[in-house]
Amino acid sequence: MVEAYLLFGITMVSDFPFTNRLEKTAWQNGNTPDLTFTCVRQPLIMDDPPGPLLYRSLDRNKIGQSALALYRLDDCDLIRLNGVADFYIWPQQIECHVHESGQLYQVEIGLLGTVLTYWLELRGVLALHAAAVVLNDRAVVFLSENKGGKSSLAATCMQAGGRLLTDDVLAVAETREGFLACPGYPVMRMWPDGAQFFTGGYKNLELAHPKLEKRRVVIGPQGFGHFCAEARPLASIYIPERCSTAEGGLEISILPVSPREAVMALLGCSFAAGLVEVAGLAVRRLDALARLLNSTTVHRLRYPNGYQYLSAVCNAVLADQAGGSNRR
Repeated sequence: MVEAYLLFGITMVSDFPFTNRLEKTAWQNGNTPDLTFTCVRQPLIMDDPPGPLLYRSLDRNKIGQSALALYRLDDCDLIRLNGVADFYIWPQQIECHVHESGQLYQVEIGLLGTVLTYWLELRGVLALHAAAVVLNDRAVVFLSENKGGKSSLAATCMQAGGRLLTDDVLAVAETREGFLACPGYPVMRMWPDGAQFFTGGYKNLELAHPKLEKRRVVIGPQGFGHFCAEARPLASIYIPERCSTAEGGLEISILPVSPREAVMALLGCSFAAGLVEVAGLAVRRLDALARLLNSTTVHRLRYPNGYQYLSAVCNAVLADQAGGSNRR
């Protein structure tokens, strides 16, 4: 069944059986979506790709192949997840050929992560590792890699009345009015201890990945918190830094970072950074990051490690946002 979804600031039409809850939207045949995604039975390329190999990941799959490779073909780009699928990428269409049956969960993970973030970057949209919540109608961003604390901070802000904008992939679009943080989809991924703390249990929650213990936490009615399905102006970016109580005591600090440190943090938390570089997008992307830093604030958020301290951390962020609103 063909459905239309709102995802990362675009409309995507697909017949793929997504297991994540995506935000649906009305759509009629004849309208032109931003992107169409479908799986095809026959590969477009039977042998090795004829175009140049631009990138090969250092990560290996279970048989020793590079987990990911990027090729530049005559009329499209090809992202190959070895042993999983080939994704053929055009400006308004992505087609996927699955290598082996039973890999649809890997296809979904690949599409909603590396593939779509690369496609967004081709369109000039920044894709960052970050969680974002809407506070006072503006997007507050927690920027970090995996296990950096961004989801826990977002969930705590949601308990204080914020709405989830995105949990893992943040798409930032530049408009005439400034930079907008675009919504992802109404699902968070939490480790068991986080799911236990925020939802009261984890054993009945679906696994986010068959090989990981992370759980899917659905956002919205009959789930946890509330979701914002509309893009919001970007207010502030926080870089979480958890410390032990022995090292830093119970102090919570919010400190500005230098422009150089801010750029390095944004580059370090970029999705598909290697693909962006080899595709020739790095200079354009760096210029966009510089403009972004001229329009928003970036602070280091240092706080004691432990769920019991998160409420106080949230209060500090809310106070910082109130102070920032008064200054604007």
